[in-house]
Amino acid sequence: MKKVKLGLCGTGLCARLFHQPALAQMASHFEITAICSGKEENCAHYAALGGWQATYYTDWRQLVADPEVEAILSSYPYFLSEALIQACVQRGKHILVEKPLCDSCAAANTLAQLDTRGTVVGVAENWLYLPAVHTIRALLASGEIGSLRSVYLFSMYEMELGSEYLAQSTWRKTAKGGMILDRAIHTIALEHAIVGPVAEACGLRQSVRPVLGESDTLYTVFRHSNGVVGSLNVCASAAGLETDHTIAFIGTEGTLKVGGFVNEVTIHGKEGERTLSIDNGDNGYLAELQDFYTAITTGSEMVSSLRRAVMDLNTALAPLESPGQWLTLPSYAP
Repeated sequence: MKKVKLGLCGTGLCARLFHQPALAQMASHFEITAICSGKEENCAHYAALGGWQATYYTDWRQLVADPEVEAILSSYPYFLSEALIQACVQRGKHILVEKPLCDSCAAANTLAQLDTRGTVVGVAENWLYLPAVHTIRALLASGEIGSLRSVYLFSMYEMELGSEYLAQSTWRKTAKGGMILDRAIHTIALEHAIVGPVAEACGLRQSVRPVLGESDTLYTVFRHSNGVVGSLNVCASAAGLETDHTIAFIGTEGTLKVGGFVNEVTIHGKEGERTLSIDNGDNGYLAELQDFYTAITTGSEMVSSLRRAVMDLNTALAPLESPGQWLTLPSYAP
């Protein structure tokens, strides 16, 4: 089996909590040859966690320029991804960047125009790899709730100011989209994978706690290309209203509700009511790396492709950038 020489860009929470355990299971597929972080001691600490012998860099440009590096797995802040992706494509390096894709619709649409022939560009949206996606698709296709007419996406929670996601990664407070984009992009990606692309959307934003950035609340209504309508409701400052990542699919003859960490599905349809529990394993982190490897070695397109990520980003961020306006969204659906 060919080992792909992999460079790791970023050594923060996501890299440590999610990527490192998955990479440990992919030791026969990837050889870690270089690690990049703002501080060399961070590189050394991360290398020790994985037991890797690697070259250390403190500038991502050096990592991209390293002739030994064939592919890059990046967990850098998303506002750096546009330049990183463009540099990798220019040098013919494969890259998988953490979600969300970038920090503006303009940047996403620019990336969509890149000529990526011969280069794999993927976005690490782990929810696309959850077994729940296939279960929900099959249930909807079965007709148990009739024809799908609308979708409801609901995520109300209180982001604790002492959370490690803020205390250790302060950029989330000031990055464009901030708490809203970081939370909503998962749900939108999963919903797109099940229902299809959104054609138009209109949203209103609000700031409940300014310490969380420009906005921490967004309510959006949207219409899919296939006519299904829906709403997205996200708030990071809903004290006492902690909810699951709730998604509800409403059909002509029933409803299907997704709760928990997308691991509990309740169907109320033609055959009455029943609840299914779904084992999502490590929540898709291993599967997305396996998909990245397969795309590199076979030339296939990743499930979490660049085109799909651009579509997700536009749906999540366009209403935030232009609140109160009905927006026609470009479709980059596979």
